[in-house]
Amino acid sequence: MVYLEISFALPCDRAVGRQTSDPLTLDYLPIFPDDTPQTDEVWRVNADATILRRGDEIHVFRAQLLRPNHGPTDVALKIDHSGKRTGAFLDEATAYTKLVAAFQGTIVPRFFGCFQTTLSNTTISCIITEYCGEPLHTNLPESPPELKAQLINVVEQIHRAGVAHGDLQEANILLKDGKLKLIDWEKASSHSCDRQLRLLQGAIVPTPEEFGRNELYETFCEMGLWSASTTPFMGVNIDNNPSGRLKSLDITYRPTCTSIRHGRK
Repeated sequence: MVYLEISFALPCDRAVGRQTSDPLTLDYLPIFPDDTPQTDEVWRVNADATILRRGDEIHVFRAQLLRPNHGPTDVALKIDHSGKRTGAFLDEATAYTKLVAAFQGTIVPRFFGCFQTTLSNTTISCIITEYCGEPLHTNLPESPPELKAQLINVVEQIHRAGVAHGDLQEANILLKDGKLKLIDWEKASSHSCDRQLRLLQGAIVPTPEEFGRNELYETFCEMGLWSASTTPFMGVNIDNNPSGRLKSLDITYRPTCTSIRHGRK
């Protein structure tokens, strides 16, 4: 069995009567029956961890993970200190070890395990992943074109593997050294993508029927990665305009062949 020792302060310390100087020991939580480590060892995180995100139920820390026979590893610790997110943590751990296991270390952080303990009837849960940078600091519609293109590639890889993230937003997209990785997989699910067209940044937005109703369509519409299908046309006389003044008119551009805009998958 693997045990995790945490020495830094947690938001729940006062509520559970824990002294910060006392290490908090959590047990490795096997996600599958054959996932139990065969040897006993203790993993530790350094006491000078830094806070990355604060929440009413969840805090995220950056720390150094110390393991026997390994060098220090820069990791992120996602800790549920409320006892209310136990099920969500198990769902996320399952996604890392099953749905997106093939992408760990590339477009998904490396997953080191899920740990739990109970203090004063409160379940403390911790997910450990490699540290992969900070969330995007700008809204996606305002991000550089190369970043948007990289996101298209990342999300397409996930969907081709039959996985829907379920919560694509800026806070769940990390950027480090120019590389994007997706986090927070608790809402992930298997899916069969019904997409008919390729994703082309800047192309005119297709209809849901043309593209296929799915997470990709909704997300890319919301984030402004397609161009509008209407354009203002100034200087048109409107016969029923009593003032006789000119006003703008929206004209929808809709080619008969959608492959002109997008091409097939």
